[in-house]
Amino acid sequence: MEPQIIQKEAFSVVGVKLHCFMGQPNDFPQLWGQLFGRMGEIEDLAEQGVSYGVMDAYDESTGGWDYIATFSVNAGSTAPAGMVKLDIPTATYAVFPCTMPTIQETYDMIYQQWLPQSGYEHAHTPELERYGMTFNPEDPNSQFEICVPVTQK
Repeated sequence: MEPQIIQKEAFSVVGVKLHCFMGQPNDFPQLWGQLFGRMGEIEDLAEQGVSYGVMDAYDESTGGWDYIATFSVNAGSTAPAGMVKLDIPTATYAVFPCTMPTIQETYDMIYQQWLPQSGYEHAHTPELERYGMTFNPEDPNSQFEICVPVTQK
């Protein structure tokens, strides 16, 4: 599967964070439930009906990383108490469509097949899952995008 390569300008997100470890169960649905339960507290949404899962701060030595369920916000926005704000830098992304049932298979394909053979390498900036206006978490066939930040080798 060949991804779409896009350039995305810097933007900011606000949301709730969970520290995760590779190979351990993580309660992502609960995290997203927290975000949507507090949605009314987030001011200055930049993209109506769009949310982002942001993966950041990967520590290779521990296998730990942060997953942040977020909404993008306009410049100058602040995070409500108990939430975090993260500034995502301008980056080039390899964008892969997937569904919830194929998410692990898609990540495996990206890191085990596509990335090593692509002429790109990971840019070491936050990785994104973009859930657009048409995404429905109740529909297993509903598509979203995995956006891997890349630079040419």
